Amino acid sequence: MSPSFRSRAAGEIEAGAVCFFEEAGELRIKKVINNNILCVVDDRGGEMIVTGKGLGFQRKIGERVDPSLFEKTYHMEGKAEQRKLRELCRQIPIEHLRLTQDLIEHIKTQVSALLNESLLITLADHISFAIKRKENGVEFTNPLEGAVMSYYPAEYRLGQHCLRVIREETRADLNPSEASFIAPHIVNAELKVVLKKGCPFGVSPFSFLPPFVQGLPSLIHLTWKAWK
Repeated sequence: MSPSFRSRAAGEIEAGAVCFFEEAGELRIKKVINNNILCVVDDRGGEMIVTGKGLGFQRKIGERVDPSLFEKTYHMEGKAEQRKLRELCRQIPIEHLRLTQDLIEHIKTQVSALLNESLLITLADHISFAIKRKENGVEFTNPLEGAVMSYYPAEYRLGQHCLRVIREETRADLNPSEASFIAPHIVNAELKVVLKKGCPFGVSPFSFLPPFVQGLPSLIHLTWKAWK
């Protein structure tokens, strides 16, 4: 199975998560996340996040659900990633998840490498947090922006594209430096696919990164914790 994530719009029942569940039998509600988001499972215990207007309103755990009501579906191959996605859906607006999905679809057309499914989670979390910071008048600049631009120009340009789309869709005019925070998420997603394919024994795929990029995820995480 490819490590890339799957997402389908309503009606696309041919080659994705919805098809996966159709083959497995009826769908039942595992968790009501909110009025518009459900976590559902099939007869085999396979899990999927589904969205739709009013889909979760007055619904209960264990009830059957009709796939024709789904507007979007999200299924992760990894159980840990699926659990993280479920938690993320409780923390950020679903519009931010949809926006991130659209951005990733564009990114996939611009890079030659496969993207790990975790990109949807990490990038959606980052974008939603950045938008929230902007609304509260807080902005970060990346002192390593020049280095990111130099080492990963393609991913940096994709980060700039993301900012343009975010501005158009949400009217949140994020700091241009955010492109250099988005770029490492893309790089990391590419490297995680390399990890799944395998590296020389005892060698981490992250060892091929410049030292400043190796420490960037920790820097972002610590900054996030300090701001919260």
